[in-house]
Formats: sequence, structure tokens, C-alpha cells
Amino acid sequence: MRRRLLSPQALAVALGALLVAGWAVWFFQHETSRSTAQTPAAPPDVAEPAEAPAPTVTIRRETIEQRLAECDRTVRAAIRAAEQDVRRLFARARDNVPAFADDAVGLWTMFRYLWYGKEDIARMFEQRVLSSAELEAVLTGAVQRFAQAQVDAEAELLVQLAADVEVEGRELSLAEAEGILQQIKHDLRMQYSDALERVGAVPLETLKRELVVLLVTEVIEKAVLVAAARVAARFGIVAVTGGGALATFGVSILIGIAVDWILHWLWDPAGKLSRQLRDMLNEMEQGILAGHDGRPGLVQLLEKIAQERSEVRRAVVYEALRQMKVEVR
Repeated sequence: MRRRLLSPQALAVALGALLVAGWAVWFFQHETSRSTAQTPAAPPDVAEPAEAPAPTVTIRRETIEQRLAECDRTVRAAIRAAEQDVRRLFARARDNVPAFADDAVGLWTMFRYLWYGKEDIARMFEQRVLSSAELEAVLTGAVQRFAQAQVDAEAELLVQLAADVEVEGRELSLAEAEGILQQIKHDLRMQYSDALERVGAVPLETLKRELVVLLVTEVIEKAVLVAAARVAARFGIVAVTGGGALATFGVSILIGIAVDWILHWLWDPAGKLSRQLRDMLNEMEQGILAGHDGRPGLVQLLEKIAQERSEVRRAVVYEALRQMKVEVR
């Protein structure tokens, strides 16, 4: 059988379909190549530069111990200075005793006593030998300087420790190193204050004020009472009780003995009054500084305060450095 050929109409439809399909393929390929050409190629993967490690901050243990020892020596020097202030006061008083004794005995003194009372002899003693105001001023000034020395020593300790740290790990510019050291100085002071607070110790900012209050109200009081008890025991006074200002009370003990002597003698045989007053001043001085009958004097009381603060200071310094993550080597 002979096949039938396609009609002209069918052939035209087939040819049109073929042209449309060809055009669609060409359009798709053209658009794809153009979008590919317009899309920039992704850059090759580049590794991020590694961040420089943080510098390591270190300090040597022997350096810390050296700075703590320097701080302790400064405070001990302040105690010696306080002791010397008291000794100079009493040395001057002893030097003035002979002139007072010459003026204090005799008929004229008796007449003045009968007219003005024993207060006249007391005024003479305070003008010529030792006044309660002088004693109070010297003792208060001594403990104030001791308190200031504690504050200054600890402030200097923190400055020195901040300067002693070493920064390791990478090369630093001068500006970077200075910035790190300034931050360390600030952080050390803050951590030191925080550590003091955690252990219940007096903060550096109020140390002087609180020490002065403690020293004036307790340390000086104890020292003068002990000294008065020592003089009383040495010269046979039956009882000693404080009243009013402690410095006034201490000097009044000396004046009382002097008045008692003067009223029993119209002259000073062989300088006996002078010797007795000097002995009294020696006992008062030793009582204030060294104590009496097992009770501590000013020096021992200051040393006790200094030792307690030194132990706190040592523990707090290491704790502050630990909180700052400073490596102690």
C-alpha cells in the first residue's frame, strides 16, 4: 500500500512548531549566558588574620615581698618618729625643772599659795616645765603622723606594684604599653579597695580618719592612764582615776606631787625637788611609751596596730593581683 503524504496545511503547522521550539531554545541559552556574565565571580576564600593573643601580665613574687617590706619599714619609722616626739618633749621638760624648783620653793611661794591657792603653783609648773596642752598636742600629732604614714605607705605600695608588673606575649607600642600600665594602676587600686572591704578592713580612703579616732580615743588614753599609774606606784599615791582630758589628768599627777613637796619645804635642800620632779617625768615618759605592770604603752600599741594592718595588707595585695589575673611568678 502506498503511504499518504502530509497535506500542505499539516506541513506548515509542523514547520511553525519547529521554528517556535528553536526560538525558545535560543532565547533560554542567550538569557542564561548573559546573566552568568553579569554575576561577578565569588572571590576565593581568604583566611581571616588570626587575632593577636592578649598580652600576659606578670609580676615576680620577690618583688611583691620587697615592696611589702618597704611599706612595713616606712610604718615602723613612723612609730620611731612618734616615740622621738614624746622623748623630746620630756627631755625639754626635765631641762626646765631646775628653774621651776628655784622659783617654786621659799616664803614667797608660800604667801602666793595662801593668797592664790595651789592653782598658782600649777600654772607655774605648766608654764615652766610641762603643760597638759603640750602633752596632748605632742601625743595627738604623733599618732596623726603615724596614721598618715600608714596611708602614704599603702598608696606608694600600690604605685610601685603597678610599675613592677611586666607585660609579655607580643611587641607593644609605647602608647599601648602606657595604656596597659595606666589600666593596671587603676584596676589595682580598685581591687585593693574591694579586697579590703571583703575582709572587713578599713579602706585606704578612710584609713587616716579612722586610725586617728582610734589612736586619740583609745591609744593615747591607755598610754596616759598607764603612765599615771606608774608614777602613782613609784611615788606612793594611793589611787589613780582619770577624769576630764587625759593629758590634763596626767600632768595633774605631776603637779599634785610637786605641790605636796613645795608645801612641806620652804627651800629645796640639795636640789631634792629637782631630782624628784625629774624622776617623775622619767616615769611618766616611760609609762606613756613603754607601759607599766604588763600594760602596753604607746609604742607597743602602735606596733600592734601596724602588725595587724601589715598582715591584712599582705593578704589583700595577693588577692587583688589574683582578681586582676596577674600571674605571680
